[in-house]
Amino acid sequence: MERAGGDEVLRCPSSADFLKEWIEHKRASKAPGTVARYAKTVKEFLADLSDRTGRPLSSLTPRAVQGFVTRRSALGLSPATVSLDAKVLRTAFTRARRLGLILTNPAEAIELPADDPVTRAPFTPNEVRLLVDAAEGEWKTLILLGYLTGARMGDCCRMPWDALNLAEGTLTYQQKKTGEPVTLPLHGELQEHLESIAASDRPEKSIMPGMAGKGSGGQHGLSEGFKAIMRRAGIDRGWSARWACGPSRGGRSTASGTASLLPWPMRTWRPSCGCSW
Repeated sequence: MERAGGDEVLRCPSSADFLKEWIEHKRASKAPGTVARYAKTVKEFLADLSDRTGRPLSSLTPRAVQGFVTRRSALGLSPATVSLDAKVLRTAFTRARRLGLILTNPAEAIELPADDPVTRAPFTPNEVRLLVDAAEGEWKTLILLGYLTGARMGDCCRMPWDALNLAEGTLTYQQKKTGEPVTLPLHGELQEHLESIAASDRPEKSIMPGMAGKGSGGQHGLSEGFKAIMRRAGIDRGWSARWACGPSRGGRSTASGTASLLPWPMRTWRPSCGCSW
């Protein structure tokens, strides 16, 4: 497609060129983890298009996008994962439409898989106690930090020592996803644990240097590591475990999805949990 207007000529790029350029554009405004997830979807979609990747973006049809979504579901991927793939493509093609490269968005009319009916319920304080007892090393720190602050897994793994003020008993850090600063009081057990490792650890920038570079997926990733701790703790709910937040984080609900992990900050759950934590 070529459109002339005065001295301006607009050419329609190929599907591959546009999507790769879109990923590069996102690097300036999105977190590295988010860009990596977008890039994964784009890579899978271009592989699905096969020899059609070099055709003009304007030739891309809803049928091609629907076929990709359907085949992703057939691989056994969760509805949440497939829906996220569709959302990524819809966002990319919305930009193409706004730029005048295409007239309609081929991802707008696709049918998504039905939501996973499994309920995501937070672990109870007693279950978290079992997890902490079964965990070793940095995993013990990660579980305590996540449960007693409500921080996201990525923020916990990268938490630096200078985010802590052990004298005043506070934790101050910047959420990577939102960019918002957060200051929380340290729960007594968490502070005691952090003080013990601060006294014995070698000087490091990160509280958990071994966790800082880990991803969630893969055989040796965080998800598999946490599942192993669940097995040692004797906790089996019959679904996959994942790190999840609760209602205190911007009203985001945990009522749907695959599973749950650490619920919400101490200020939300402690008064009603009926335990010594």
